[in-house]
Amino acid sequence: MKLQEVNVTIKDMKCEQNTLRNPDGSVDYSEGDTNVVAAVYGPADCRESRQLIDRCAVEVSFRPKDGIPGVAERFLENTIKNICETVIITSLHPRSQIMIIVQIIQDYGSLLSCAINAVCMALQDAGISLSCLPAAVLVAITEKDSEEENPHLGAVEKEQEIVIFPSRKEESQASATLLFVLDSVKKDTICTLCNGTLPPALYENCLSVARAASDKIFTFYKESMAKKLFTATSGLSVK
Repeated sequence: MKLQEVNVTIKDMKCEQNTLRNPDGSVDYSEGDTNVVAAVYGPADCRESRQLIDRCAVEVSFRPKDGIPGVAERFLENTIKNICETVIITSLHPRSQIMIIVQIIQDYGSLLSCAINAVCMALQDAGISLSCLPAAVLVAITEKDSEEENPHLGAVEKEQEIVIFPSRKEESQASATLLFVLDSVKKDTICTLCNGTLPPALYENCLSVARAASDKIFTFYKESMAKKLFTATSGLSVK
């Protein structure tokens, strides 16, 4: 099998910050057709049994579009919680709590990466101090028939393709999917989740593609915050 060259293009990202009245920070965030709403409460007082003497406690609630949370939502909650505990400077707010709620509006694929990026923007909207900004990129390894025929095997050779922010169909048909969460300082990996098997060389290719895609996500973060600040200071509506 051979690897197809990748043109690093990502789905359209849209966000609207401060969309909810009660939370300290909130965002309505979309990557392509996948849409989530994230809200941040705190730092705020919490029950004594939940208090940590040297840092604030971070809690995450992941709510499906319909029904009640299940095992899948608990896994997503723990993943987001671990990432948030890594990037939030929790030592600034001992004996308090930060509550993060993620509500699924539409899920057309790459849900976890969309949710992590939404939470990052909601934390910024709430003014939470972060050691770095995380950007999540989901990539999928798909296979398709190459136009070239392998003369040794006498059959059409399979060609591997790296897909950024795959749809639900592409995720289900992929031989492997990888979630990379990268920091904004050195582009080091904060978290990596892999579903499936792949050789080390292909992993490195996926990581390079994810780093290139993260640049566009970080640029989107900056542009979104600049629009919010401009709107707040000028009172003008910016589209």
